Amino acid sequence: MSFIHYKFGPTLEYKNLNIGTFEISIGNLKRAIGKKEGIRLDLFGLVFYNSVSKRQYEKDEELIPRNTSVYYKRIPKLRIPKLFNSKNEFTSGIVTKRKTVLCQNDYIPIEIFNQMSELERLRHVLQISYQKYHPRNYIRKYYVR
Repeated sequence: MSFIHYKFGPTLEYKNLNIGTFEISIGNLKRAIGKKEGIRLDLFGLVFYNSVSKRQYEKDEELIPRNTSVYYKRIPKLRIPKLFNSKNEFTSGIVTKRKTVLCQNDYIPIEIFNQMSELERLRHVLQISYQKYHPRNYIRKYYVR
């Protein structure tokens, strides 16, 4: 009997898959594990790694010999955008892309910066970093429609 020992990345126990031959391709292994574990392969992709060498199997045509231990990770295939909750009932089903408005920072030209003293430079850098990460500016920067 020929087995492939597999597990999902964070789990501890290995499960066995009877392959019946001396080797199996990654593509066939994906389909077999997807069917056995109930993973929808149209939504998720599987990435396989060798448990001993931590080598990633990249191509579906690669062959895995029998009695090999592998682990897999699921990765999403489709990038489905998340909908935000809207309190307005009239526009609750309409999704619009938010505009990014950059804050107006008081950057100074490099010539003037080079003429400043060390203390003046530090004060300027602190002022700019304060403006960049201040909560009021954060809201204005990322949530303006």
